[in-house]
Amino acid sequence: MIYIKEIFSSIQGESNYVGYKQLFIRFCKCNLNCKFCDTDFSSDLNSKLLYTPEKLITEIDNMQDDLKTIHSISFTGGEPLLFYDFINNFINLFNNKYSLLFLSNSFLVLFRYLSNNSLQLSS
Repeated sequence: MIYIKEIFSSIQGESNYVGYKQLFIRFCKCNLNCKFCDTDFSSDLNSKLLYTPEKLITEIDNMQDDLKTIHSISFTGGEPLLFYDFINNFINLFNNKYSLLFLSNSFLVLFRYLSNNSLQLSS
């Protein structure tokens, strides 16, 4: 189970999908502490919802009015890749009616790549 800050539909304002209506799933927690971040993670966990992959699918299925008009589902954060196992389970259970997109700082992808390929960064 993981905490999700909010689930909402809106028009995408970033990436290659600017202007498309998406369903956003905003995860709690991030591995960075960027000063320019637009998400407030300082509030207590009582304002967030605890989810299993199955519960998240049920929540999405219950948003029928929004689902009629969305282009895709966007996992955002925080950092969604901190919850790789949760997302993997979600994808395995979810009926792929929609494209799934990830808005990530990509630090974890880069770190895993560098670790697996024994590359070193030089200054």
